Amino acid sequence: MSRRVSLSITITCAVLALGAGIGAGYAIEASHSSTLDSEIAEKNAQIIANETQIALLDSELSQCQSDLAEKQTECTSIQKELDSTATDLSFLQSSYNALTGYYQTAQREYENLQGKYEILQDACRSHTVEEIMDLQDQISSLQSEKSWLQAEVSRLENQLTPSPTHAIERSEVWGNPKFKSTAWQGKNFKLREKLEDIGNSYDETHTYIQGETDCNDMAVDIWNMLITENIKSVIVVGNKDMMNEAFDDCDHAWLYVFDADGMVIYMEPTTGEVIYGRLSDGSSNPKADPYREGFIYEKPSDLWEDLCPSNHNW
Repeated sequence: MSRRVSLSITITCAVLALGAGIGAGYAIEASHSSTLDSEIAEKNAQIIANETQIALLDSELSQCQSDLAEKQTECTSIQKELDSTATDLSFLQSSYNALTGYYQTAQREYENLQGKYEILQDACRSHTVEEIMDLQDQISSLQSEKSWLQAEVSRLENQLTPSPTHAIERSEVWGNPKFKSTAWQGKNFKLREKLEDIGNSYDETHTYIQGETDCNDMAVDIWNMLITENIKSVIVVGNKDMMNEAFDDCDHAWLYVFDADGMVIYMEPTTGEVIYGRLSDGSSNPKADPYREGFIYEKPSDLWEDLCPSNHNW
């Protein structure tokens, strides 16, 4: 009996031990599975974050590629402008070198003739009357050549460094009775109508083409049309984009037109537009500002005296 009880207890203990082992195994496996599920969820979240970052980087890359293409287009345009500028600079440098060479040659000829002139003057002091008279004839001829060379040197110097030697000061124009359209006294409204008619008529029959037509010639044309109507004006050259520009910076021409009181009205020859210095409310007209200063010429012949061939085609 006691053996059976002991065997039964032994079997029961074995069964309990086996069940405890199985339960512990399941518990360990469940714990491990939970850990793996947590790690998998974490990796999935990391993958989603990485995919979002990759999409953002792809968008930035696309924008960078677009910006790069735009900058490459700008670089190509700038390079074309640089090439064009280099060509213009090369042409100007060649022209300058040619004028400089011509000037130096004329200067050497002048100095050579000056030396001959001095030699002949010395020779005159020790020769016969006939020889002196002959030498005087040679001196006279050389003096004529000297005068011509001096004029040529002066002309070449003016080409190399143009200057407005025939322009007149503003103080010589403003308030000067000779620049008042006295024939239109008391008819300022009619004068303005006439200016508008002349400007419109000229614009309808002429076309300004940059590099092909000359704003100087157009200004002279309108100056002549105004003279025909007893309207006084002067021609002005300057640079509308600059203030206090040098003469060789000038690239345009226009007109100052004077009414009977000497008040100025501006005319743009390339369009025939009439521009008034004051608006109807009495305020200053900003459209007139680019035309308010420049080099003033009383008549076309004075303008042509100052213009060099290199900058005549404005």
